[in-house]
Amino acid sequence: MERSSATLNWLYRFRFLISFKPIIFIFFIFPLDTIVTFCYNMYVTLCYISASGGIFMKKVFRIIFLALLTCSLFSCNDSITTTVDNIDDQTINVISPTVTFITNGGSSITAQTTKVIKQEPQTKREHYLFDGWYFDEAFKSLAVFPLSVEYDTTLYAKWLKIYDTAREDDCSISAKSGYDSACTLDVSPPNFDFKALAERGLKLKITVSYDVSYQKKYDVLWDIGYAGAPHYEVYLLGEDAKGNWEEDVQAPNSAKTRSITMATNADYYHNNIVKLRFSTNNIQNIIHITNITVTYECGK
Repeated sequence: MERSSATLNWLYRFRFLISFKPIIFIFFIFPLDTIVTFCYNMYVTLCYISASGGIFMKKVFRIIFLALLTCSLFSCNDSITTTVDNIDDQTINVISPTVTFITNGGSSITAQTTKVIKQEPQTKREHYLFDGWYFDEAFKSLAVFPLSVEYDTTLYAKWLKIYDTAREDDCSISAKSGYDSACTLDVSPPNFDFKALAERGLKLKITVSYDVSYQKKYDVLWDIGYAGAPHYEVYLLGEDAKGNWEEDVQAPNSAKTRSITMATNADYYHNNIVKLRFSTNNIQNIIHITNITVTYECGK
């Protein structure tokens, strides 16, 4: 069976194309869209050469081939570079995640780009005890070191308040016959967590400072010319109305400003409630207590 002239013409074109060895390499080193464009341009050129014939035209074809190959190289360069850059960026993000530290008022901590943080970063804040890094702002998920991370991560610092000073209102006490007189103030420190402090082995020291003065109401027959300071007691009470107390027994001519310090376990005051009470059974004096200041300190 004889082949048609059209078939022979196509076979001639294909054989001529593959006889030019360098063309084979483009199928291994260039993207598909570049190869398609290149082959189309080659096809158009071959059709023109087939119609024109001659050795001269074949030489021209070789020149055109090199020109098309050069253009193809430059046209695909940008896309290859962009692809490589994107791959590099993604690789860097996977291999080296960034850990950011939110210190919530503490000294700043520089962000770290690493897969493992071996030691817990330390931050400081006046009047607070650092209580660890957490993965969430609600402090539910604790970060344990050494810490391995796979993605960009933010850690939040938790603090326990260990020092505070509060001013309270003035009060006056004077007993009636058969009844003690007491003045009770709620001096619960804000933002304290006594239970958490106790779990860390910390002790609580509360100092009550105040000014005291006496106002004579009357003399009684058995106490005419009374020279001693009227007696009263100072209490620090918890939620259950139980607690520590001391009697102020300082001489009447001593300094006007008094200061009493009581130490206890930090978890003694349930639900972080602290009450200050001044009490007396003295009936012939009014005891005025002013400039009341309560200071809380936690430590070992």
